[in-house]
Amino acid sequence: MKKRNGHLLIALSVSIALAACNNDQSKEKQDAPSVPNAMQDKNVVAEDMKSVSSQVQEIKQPMALEQALSKGFVKVNNTILEAPSLPLIAGKEVFDKSVNQKARVTGNIIVVVADGADTSQWLSEFDMVEMASNTYSLTPKNPTDLVLDYKMLKRNKSVKQVELQLDYTPKSNKEKM
Repeated sequence: MKKRNGHLLIALSVSIALAACNNDQSKEKQDAPSVPNAMQDKNVVAEDMKSVSSQVQEIKQPMALEQALSKGFVKVNNTILEAPSLPLIAGKEVFDKSVNQKARVTGNIIVVVADGADTSQWLSEFDMVEMASNTYSLTPKNPTDLVLDYKMLKRNKSVKQVELQLDYTPKSNKEKM
């Protein structure tokens, strides 16, 4: 029982310190209807523990993103590619972490679109070659960053699947697959 009280005291102290630092949460708590003190203390501890957890995640994600961008890591094709530098352009060599192998960016983006999708919207930005029914190879007319083009196409609702085309063929006989 003493251990439990000690834990509650520590949690309560942490929650009070956090509540004092976070004005937005304290305003929300002032607007809340009154609850008996013991129940209110438990609710405060639970709410503050949730907020601490979400704050830690918010801090970790931007730091991880910043580190990944500075090292040349990008997530495309449901894998992580490591590049010596960004942006990714045609001919740049990358390391595909999913297969532990080097590849070269071809400069093409393959898209599969829904039946009846209007692909004419891309003609101003891409050279387009139909590979199969509803499947197109798009090559940017002004290739500045293929990852940005990939993400823009991925957000398009008429696009079912997007893939940045990579060539895994070795450069020479010395390089093995």
